[in-house]
Amino acid sequence: TEVFGALTPKELEQVVEAGHLREFGNKQLVYKKDAESNALFLIVRGKVRIMNELENDPSAVVATLGPGELFGETSIIQTAPRSAFAISFDKTELFVLMKEDLQQLLDPSKPMAAKILQGFCNVLSRRLRGSSKAASKVFSNMGDKFKSFHEGMEKINHYFAANMFY
Repeated sequence: TEVFGALTPKELEQVVEAGHLREFGNKQLVYKKDAESNALFLIVRGKVRIMNELENDPSAVVATLGPGELFGETSIIQTAPRSAFAISFDKTELFVLMKEDLQQLLDPSKPMAAKILQGFCNVLSRRLRGSSKAASKVFSNMGDKFKSFHEGMEKINHYFAANMFY
């Protein structure tokens, strides 16, 4: 995965020893929104959907992640509650790294800490760029709608102004 991509084989071994594997079934809750952030997850096999709400509404899906992708890192870095739900799809296997174990790997005296933090920065930057592009599309479409709305309101104002005193 991108976060651990720059580590040496020996450093990767330390990461593997610090975590554990956990299996999830189809549509099983990995964590819920507002839960305490106590672990970081790496998808070994299967898929995970990150969702704002637990509904069948497609707009509630923030992301669908697959093998090699990481999730749950933002809440751990910020020491904040989970901002969304994580649901497994298909038979899913996750590598789980508990917060305390991650903090030990990020000990500033270890050379691997800077590599892992750079990996986190890369992932977060990529996701932010993706979110910015999506937001730009939404706002550019809204600009056209606001323009139409504004033009319609001007016509209504002109109508009332022209007919108000007659």
